[in-house]
Amino acid sequence: MDSGCKTVDVTFLSCNQAKLAKTFGADTRPLMADTLYCYHCGQHHPKTEMRQIETKGARRWRCIKSIEAAKKGREAREAFGRQTTDTNKAEAQSKLKALLNPEWLSD
Repeated sequence: MDSGCKTVDVTFLSCNQAKLAKTFGADTRPLMADTLYCYHCGQHHPKTEMRQIETKGARRWRCIKSIEAAKKGREAREAFGRQTTDTNKAEAQSKLKALLNPEWLSD
């Protein structure tokens, strides 16, 4: 069954193009084969934005953005954490809105 949604690889889209694609119901997340999961911020990022780091128990993937944020002072780290929380919250609310209002996606 086709939901009518299209998956769009946004790696090469400008910010406005990505916003338009999202507005018209396209799934704008990068394709899973081209991404890795960042254990620090809990999101998938393009492979080029990731570095593998050694932790106590294993090697894990972490995004460059979170590595750079960790090198800064406490306020900058907290700001990065708040930004990540806000992003995750907005994504979760959007998914919930889509689940509660499926007609919204089909327009």
